[in-house]
Amino acid sequence: MTKQTKIILGILIGLILSILALMTYFLTLLKEKKLFEELKEQEKLQQYHVDGLPKWTERTETKEGMSNTSTSPYNTAENFMTKIFSSYSGSEIVVSMNFPAPTITKVKILGLREFDRIGIEGLPNMSKAGEPLLPLKGIEVLLPYNKDISEIEVSYPKERVLEGTYTIEPAQSGYPIGLGGKSNPPKKEVYDQETYIPQKLFSEKSTQMFRGYKILPLNLYPVRYIPKFGKLYFYPQISIKILFKPKLFIESYSSYRGLLEDEEKVKKEVINPEVIKTYPNPSKSSL
Repeated sequence: MTKQTKIILGILIGLILSILALMTYFLTLLKEKKLFEELKEQEKLQQYHVDGLPKWTERTETKEGMSNTSTSPYNTAENFMTKIFSSYSGSEIVVSMNFPAPTITKVKILGLREFDRIGIEGLPNMSKAGEPLLPLKGIEVLLPYNKDISEIEVSYPKERVLEGTYTIEPAQSGYPIGLGGKSNPPKKEVYDQETYIPQKLFSEKSTQMFRGYKILPLNLYPVRYIPKFGKLYFYPQISIKILFKPKLFIESYSSYRGLLEDEEKVKKEVINPEVIKTYPNPSKSSL
């Protein structure tokens, strides 16, 4: 190999190394740019969450009727976690729940348009596929020993009408799109409704027995929606009153064992453990 050839080869190797260095540099810049854009998107999302705390018109029931005041949830002290209060008087159980203010964000559903998503911290959103996806709180109420429910009443001191109009996202089926599932569009017959969804602030399920204790599952709905007009209504406090009547005969609690270990497990399941005292005293021993 001549001296001239070595010089040319050295220059070519230098050029190749320079090109590789430049390619590495540009790839690094592209990665940094992508990371920067992702961070900006996250920042926008966080900002939107702050902006997503909507203002409302508050309706408070008074002796003269309903009075209206305006405020903003972002500036109040009511953005706490969900709180539960319960009491039992012998003839009734009262359960009151306080809910933190909701947030609203924009979401894009694959193959569909952009929708509004409303959420409350700590609560799941559930609904049937194609129907408005709204928050709910499921609770389990321990019923007193040997008494029947005569009536269930619901009340709320305030109703807050969120400012603006919204198109709440439709619930999706659990079948993954990648496995052949499809996006569920809004059901026209539901989104054309001019009445509250859900109609009531609570729904009840069938009474259940757990280790001999009678339990009533309830769902509470702190947000309601009128789809036709795009209006959202938030209830910062919901109270449920369950009224009882005595049984004419002693009911058989065949699965009740009177064990302390059963009592402790029931206390962890229900929101009103004070009602356990209405059941026969548990045995000091356990299985």
